[in-house]
Amino acid sequence: MEGKVLILLAERDPYSAELTEHFLRTEGYEVEVVFSAEEALDAAIERTPDLAIVDLLISGVRGQRLCSQLLERTETAVVAISSLASAETAFAVGASAFLQKPIEPLQLVSTVQQLLERGASPGTE
Repeated sequence: MEGKVLILLAERDPYSAELTEHFLRTEGYEVEVVFSAEEALDAAIERTPDLAIVDLLISGVRGQRLCSQLLERTETAVVAISSLASAETAFAVGASAFLQKPIEPLQLVSTVQQLLERGASPGTE
């Protein structure tokens, strides 16, 4: 793999985004942080990420739609995150994994590594 792995982080909460970005950068990933569904879609089309992490509650509740759009337009694996117990919803919109907030750093990194290693198919976790 040439260069760093790019992860798109679409998060509604700046504090959570900062922590998540820190954990991912510590592991050597390049991270692009956006705070709206529109920004996330634009960023993903401009530079296709290797993986996307999407807060299902971003831009209201547009995160579900964003997951579907990312998969349709980029075929990027998606990790859905939410403060709500939304695993079923996440998998229904094509997410490869779901993590409930607050996110445990080791679980986040482990999930990201597993999905990147296997080339993640939607709904396989």
